[in-house]
Amino acid sequence: MPPAKPAPKKAPRQDGRARSAPPRGERVSARRHEPPRGHAPPIGPHELEAKKRGSLAQLLFRCARRLNERTLEGLRSRVGFAIRPAHTDLFPHIDLEGTPQTLLAERLGISKQAVHKRVTELRDAGLLEVEPDPADGRTTRVRFSSKRGRTLMDGLAVLVELDRELARTLGEARARALHDTLKDLDDWLGRA
Repeated sequence: MPPAKPAPKKAPRQDGRARSAPPRGERVSARRHEPPRGHAPPIGPHELEAKKRGSLAQLLFRCARRLNERTLEGLRSRVGFAIRPAHTDLFPHIDLEGTPQTLLAERLGISKQAVHKRVTELRDAGLLEVEPDPADGRTTRVRFSSKRGRTLMDGLAVLVELDRELARTLGEARARALHDTLKDLDDWLGRA
Protein backbone atom coordinates (compact mmCIF):
# COMPACT_ATOMS: atom_id res chain seq x y z
CA MET A 1 0.00 0.00 0.00
CA PRO A 2 1.51 3.37 -0.97
CA PRO A 3 2.09 5.89 1.81
CA ALA A 4 -0.56 8.59 2.29
CA LYS A 5 0.20 11.90 0.68
CA PRO A 6 0.73 14.74 3.13
CA ALA A 7 -1.80 17.57 3.00
CA PRO A 8 -0.62 20.51 0.94
CA LYS A 9 0.70 23.39 3.01
CA LYS A 10 -1.16 26.67 2.85
CA ALA A 11 0.82 29.74 2.02
CA PRO A 12 1.27 32.02 5.03
CA ARG A 13 -0.74 35.25 5.16
CA GLN A 14 0.93 38.47 4.13
CA ASP A 15 0.65 39.90 7.67
CA GLY A 16 2.28 36.85 9.22
CA ARG A 17 -0.78 35.73 11.22
CA ALA A 18 -2.10 32.20 10.94
CA ARG A 19 -5.18 31.56 8.83
CA SER A 20 -8.29 30.70 10.81
CA ALA A 21 -10.78 28.15 9.61
CA PRO A 22 -14.44 29.13 9.31
CA PRO A 23 -16.73 27.78 12.04
CA ARG A 24 -18.00 24.28 11.35
CA GLY A 25 -20.91 24.13 8.95
CA GLU A 26 -20.47 27.68 7.65
CA ARG A 27 -19.46 28.45 4.13
CA VAL A 28 -16.94 31.10 3.40
CA SER A 29 -18.09 33.83 1.05
CA ALA A 30 -16.02 34.31 -2.08
CA ARG A 31 -15.73 38.01 -1.30
CA ARG A 32 -15.09 39.38 2.16
CA HIS A 33 -17.81 42.07 1.97
CA GLU A 34 -20.63 39.67 1.00
CA PRO A 35 -22.64 38.08 3.80
CA PRO A 36 -22.87 34.28 3.80
CA ARG A 37 -25.79 32.87 1.84
CA GLY A 38 -29.09 32.94 3.70
CA HIS A 39 -28.22 36.17 5.53
CA ALA A 40 -29.84 39.43 4.50
CA PRO A 41 -27.49 42.26 3.61
CA PRO A 42 -27.29 44.98 6.26
CA ILE A 43 -29.84 47.76 5.93
CA GLY A 44 -29.60 51.31 7.24
CA PRO A 45 -32.30 53.03 9.33
CA HIS A 46 -33.34 55.39 6.51
CA GLU A 47 -33.69 52.54 4.02
CA LEU A 48 -35.67 50.51 6.57
CA GLU A 49 -38.06 53.40 7.21
CA ALA A 50 -38.53 53.92 3.45
CA LYS A 51 -39.34 50.23 2.97
CA LYS A 52 -41.82 50.29 5.86
CA ARG A 53 -43.55 53.41 4.52
CA GLY A 54 -43.67 51.81 1.07
CA SER A 55 -45.56 48.79 2.42
CA LEU A 56 -49.35 49.05 2.41
CA ALA A 57 -49.66 46.36 5.09
CA GLN A 58 -47.12 48.11 7.34
CA LEU A 59 -49.00 51.42 7.00
CA LEU A 60 -52.26 49.69 7.89
CA PHE A 61 -50.63 48.15 10.99
CA ARG A 62 -49.20 51.52 12.05
CA CYS A 63 -52.48 53.37 11.49
CA ALA A 64 -54.43 50.68 13.38
CA ARG A 65 -52.02 50.90 16.32
CA ARG A 66 -52.21 54.70 16.40
CA LEU A 67 -56.01 54.72 16.12
CA ASN A 68 -56.19 52.21 18.95
CA GLU A 69 -54.00 54.47 21.10
CA ARG A 70 -56.24 57.48 20.34
CA THR A 71 -59.34 55.44 21.16
CA LEU A 72 -57.87 54.33 24.49
CA GLU A 73 -56.99 57.94 25.36
CA GLY A 74 -60.56 58.98 24.60
CA LEU A 75 -61.99 56.14 26.68
CA ARG A 76 -59.67 56.87 29.61
CA SER A 77 -60.69 60.52 29.71
CA ARG A 78 -64.37 59.65 29.34
CA VAL A 79 -64.60 56.90 32.00
CA GLY A 80 -61.75 57.87 34.32
CA PHE A 81 -60.24 54.38 34.31
CA ALA A 82 -56.83 53.29 33.00
CA ILE A 83 -58.26 51.03 30.33
CA ARG A 84 -55.68 48.92 28.48
CA PRO A 85 -55.66 47.06 25.13
CA ALA A 86 -56.10 43.79 27.06
CA HIS A 87 -59.41 45.19 28.32
CA THR A 88 -60.68 46.43 24.96
CA ASP A 89 -59.81 43.08 23.35
CA LEU A 90 -62.84 41.71 25.21
CA PHE A 91 -65.38 44.17 23.83
CA PRO A 92 -65.91 42.80 20.30
CA HIS A 93 -66.59 39.35 21.79
CA ILE A 94 -69.32 40.42 24.22
CA ASP A 95 -72.83 39.97 22.82
CA LEU A 96 -75.50 42.55 23.68
CA GLU A 97 -77.48 39.96 25.65
CA GLY A 98 -74.31 38.93 27.49
CA THR A 99 -71.71 36.23 26.94
CA PRO A 100 -70.57 33.40 29.25
CA GLN A 101 -66.99 33.90 30.48
CA THR A 102 -66.04 30.44 29.21
CA LEU A 103 -67.17 31.45 25.70
CA LEU A 104 -65.19 34.69 25.97
CA ALA A 105 -62.07 32.64 26.77
CA GLU A 106 -62.71 30.46 23.71
CA ARG A 107 -63.32 33.43 21.43
CA LEU A 108 -60.15 35.18 22.60
CA GLY A 109 -58.05 32.02 22.70
CA ILE A 110 -56.87 32.70 26.25
CA SER A 111 -57.35 31.00 29.61
CA LYS A 112 -60.52 31.34 31.70
CA GLN A 113 -58.36 32.79 34.48
CA ALA A 114 -57.07 35.57 32.19
CA VAL A 115 -60.63 36.42 31.09
CA HIS A 116 -61.83 36.39 34.71
CA LYS A 117 -59.07 38.85 35.71
CA ARG A 118 -59.92 41.29 32.91
CA VAL A 119 -63.66 41.00 33.50
CA THR A 120 -63.20 41.60 37.24
CA GLU A 121 -61.14 44.75 36.60
CA LEU A 122 -63.75 46.08 34.17
CA ARG A 123 -66.61 45.14 36.49
CA ASP A 124 -64.92 46.95 39.39
CA ALA A 125 -64.55 50.02 37.13
CA GLY A 126 -68.27 49.84 36.33
CA LEU A 127 -67.79 49.11 32.63
CA LEU A 128 -69.09 45.52 32.68
CA GLU A 129 -71.69 43.66 34.68
CA VAL A 130 -71.49 40.01 35.68
CA GLU A 131 -74.58 37.93 36.44
CA PRO A 132 -75.43 34.24 36.71
CA ASP A 133 -75.94 32.62 33.32
CA PRO A 134 -79.65 31.65 33.09
CA ALA A 135 -78.78 28.79 30.72
CA ASP A 136 -76.10 27.32 33.01
CA GLY A 137 -76.06 28.11 36.72
CA ARG A 138 -72.43 26.98 37.01
CA THR A 139 -71.11 29.90 34.98
CA THR A 140 -71.53 33.65 34.74
CA ARG A 141 -72.55 35.88 31.88
CA VAL A 142 -70.76 39.15 31.09
CA ARG A 143 -72.54 42.12 29.57
CA PHE A 144 -71.94 45.80 29.05
CA SER A 145 -72.77 48.10 31.94
CA SER A 146 -76.07 49.91 32.19
CA LYS A 147 -74.56 52.62 34.44
CA ARG A 148 -74.68 56.11 33.04
CA GLY A 149 -71.32 57.17 31.56
CA ARG A 150 -70.13 53.55 31.43
CA THR A 151 -72.28 52.01 28.71
CA LEU A 152 -71.39 50.55 25.34
CA MET A 153 -72.84 53.68 23.73
CA ASP A 154 -70.37 55.85 25.68
CA GLY A 155 -67.54 53.78 24.23
CA LEU A 156 -68.97 53.98 20.73
CA ALA A 157 -69.17 57.78 21.09
CA VAL A 158 -65.35 57.83 21.13
CA LEU A 159 -65.35 56.06 17.75
CA VAL A 160 -67.87 58.54 16.36
CA GLU A 161 -65.60 61.41 17.45
CA LEU A 162 -62.64 59.76 15.74
CA ASP A 163 -64.68 59.25 12.55
CA ARG A 164 -65.54 62.97 12.50
CA GLU A 165 -61.90 63.87 13.03
CA LEU A 166 -60.86 61.59 10.15
CA ALA A 167 -63.47 63.17 7.87
CA ARG A 168 -62.22 66.67 8.74
CA THR A 169 -58.60 65.63 8.17
CA LEU A 170 -59.06 63.66 4.95
CA GLY A 171 -62.16 65.38 3.59
CA GLU A 172 -65.57 63.73 3.33
CA ALA A 173 -65.01 62.12 -0.08
CA ARG A 174 -61.61 60.63 0.78
CA ALA A 175 -62.85 59.40 4.17
CA ARG A 176 -65.84 57.68 2.51
CA ALA A 177 -63.59 56.14 -0.17
CA LEU A 178 -61.21 54.89 2.53
CA HIS A 179 -64.14 53.44 4.46
CA ASP A 180 -65.42 51.60 1.38
CA THR A 181 -61.93 50.31 0.55
CA LEU A 182 -61.39 49.05 4.10
CA LYS A 183 -64.81 47.33 4.06
CA ASP A 184 -63.78 45.51 0.87
CA LEU A 185 -60.44 44.60 2.43
CA ASP A 186 -62.17 43.33 5.58
CA ASP A 187 -64.53 41.18 3.48
CA TRP A 188 -61.60 39.76 1.51
CA LEU A 189 -59.59 39.01 4.65
CA GLY A 190 -62.65 37.36 6.19
CA ARG A 191 -62.94 35.01 3.22
CA ALA A 192 -59.19 34.28 2.95
